[in-house]
Amino acid sequence: MEVVPDRNGRWALSNLPAGSFPITLTGSYHGLEIQSKIDTAPATLAPISLQFTEPLPKTQRITAWQNGVEVMEVQPGIPVTFQAEIDNPGQLQLEPRWIAEFNGQRQLSSKGTTATFTFDQADGPSDDGPGDPLDSGLARVHFLPSSYAAVDFIPFDIAIVNWTRFRGCWSGVAATWNSGSPNVTGPGHPAVVTLSHSGVASPDIVNTTPTAGGYFEINTDPVSRAPYLVRVEKPDHMRFLWPFEFQVPKEAQFCVVPASVVALSQSASPLVITHPSGTILTLPPNSLLDPSNVPWTGNIVVRMVSFDPRLTNPLPPNPEMRVGANRCGIAPYGAAWIDIRSDTNAPLTPTAAATLNI
Repeated sequence: MEVVPDRNGRWALSNLPAGSFPITLTGSYHGLEIQSKIDTAPATLAPISLQFTEPLPKTQRITAWQNGVEVMEVQPGIPVTFQAEIDNPGQLQLEPRWIAEFNGQRQLSSKGTTATFTFDQADGPSDDGPGDPLDSGLARVHFLPSSYAAVDFIPFDIAIVNWTRFRGCWSGVAATWNSGSPNVTGPGHPAVVTLSHSGVASPDIVNTTPTAGGYFEINTDPVSRAPYLVRVEKPDHMRFLWPFEFQVPKEAQFCVVPASVVALSQSASPLVITHPSGTILTLPPNSLLDPSNVPWTGNIVVRMVSFDPRLTNPLPPNPEMRVGANRCGIAPYGAAWIDIRSDTNAPLTPTAAATLNI
């Protein structure tokens, strides 16, 4: 007998005679095969899982290139090439597929691990204020490395910006992001934004305004003073801290994340702090050093954030690890941030005796 699963992988075999057992179930898909033996007929209709054991191809990162240079945002009307790095330990067959969405239009490509698209903006005069679609927009790129994967890598979002309209001034919005409501953001005001760059008078430091929940402007060119480092800080939140090698995103959101805050007293026993997500921080006695590298044994305040970055997260795309000239994309499975201070607000540094289980 043969049965074809539905789009969710569900299937059913019914009306099998009692004398048919034992039976062997064989699942096959694009050259993969798995078997399971059922010795006796179940008393009721019961689910049986057939799951292939081969590691599926995974996307490590996606990069965008325009005019031969890697970019974090692209100019409209100029072709941009996206490149995908794939981890395929099982050496399974790859069938790359790309979907690019912008301004309600969809572009497709299945030519390999690279794809080139052009995003055109509407003509017309731009309006003042943040978020004007004639000034900027957001393209979303999906990539599926093979037909084995039911879902794609976290969508690669990239801003479409006409740089000529932003010379000499950079703006954005500070926002808050919470893993409990990952698809919406809240106001980030009040917050402090710091922009470090290669130009004179670095860093630039400004406060957000109530406009758009956290709008800010800095009189620094967002393209010609690379590299940049953006820091957004708000009390009791995980700060936004990210380097931008070529230019800073314009009219973008920079998200801080509310932290769980716990005040504790140290003793002869280890402190165990469990985040609501399940991440566990363990601090044995004498595992915290004050700014003078002296063990701190007094009271502490722990701020902690933890979330699953595979679903969605507030950080820019393409985290990577660098060793010398070598660069490798990272596909993280868990993320955590901790800030530990004394009850007098002095920063404390954990030693190697402290552990974090994500």
